[in-house]
Amino acid sequence: WPDFGSAAQAFTGQDIARWRDARLLQVSSASVARELNLLSAVFTRAIKEWGLAVPTNPCWMVSKPRKPRARTQRVRQEDRAAIVARLGWDETSVPTTSRQWAAAVFCFALETAMRKGEVLALHWDDVHLEQRYAHLELTKNGDARDVPLSSAAIALLEKLGPGQGKVFKIATGNMDKVFRQARRDCGLLHVRLHDARREAATRMASKLSNVLELAAVTGHRELRVLRDYYAPRPQELAAKLG
Repeated sequence: WPDFGSAAQAFTGQDIARWRDARLLQVSSASVARELNLLSAVFTRAIKEWGLAVPTNPCWMVSKPRKPRARTQRVRQEDRAAIVARLGWDETSVPTTSRQWAAAVFCFALETAMRKGEVLALHWDDVHLEQRYAHLELTKNGDARDVPLSSAAIALLEKLGPGQGKVFKIATGNMDKVFRQARRDCGLLHVRLHDARREAATRMASKLSNVLELAAVTGHRELRVLRDYYAPRPQELAAKLG
């Protein structure tokens, strides 16, 4: 972060711009844009409520980095099969190793469009198989939400339990490590775990009646953000046209 010191009142847009350019050498443009938004909010609060004597918010004088093109990577059925096989799970028995649990997480994300953190935090007390939904009390945007469960998601959960405590017995760090190794071994470096959320959302879009229903499933507050998670293949759209 910029070193304000005692000279915060003299901070200019040029200072912010120099900091922006330096940060762009360290992190992604999306990260810099988020940090600029936070910094701008701090200046606004300081001016309005703390009496900072500056004529205007210096962040307003600085251009934000161009947002990178949204990812459109889908997860093909053969990609899924290769990664799950590499992780050593037969998709019928209860996982016993971290690698097998990682495979189960991947498969569940592909059926629910849940984020990795949401899947790993899921407890059996929050799973309602008869009512066909899972309750998420704490999500990335701070809102609770109920995730409907497809027949495939229910079948997967039935293979794992029911049980007590967390549904998926693997820590976040280990999940990232074994999944990255599996995709590397399969020659699928272009596939990321988060792509499972996009794949699930895109599949669901063809089954649900409108985008509001899809947003209710994925938990997106802004529909423009949800657009980045809908990546239909042209063949799929052509088939709908007839």
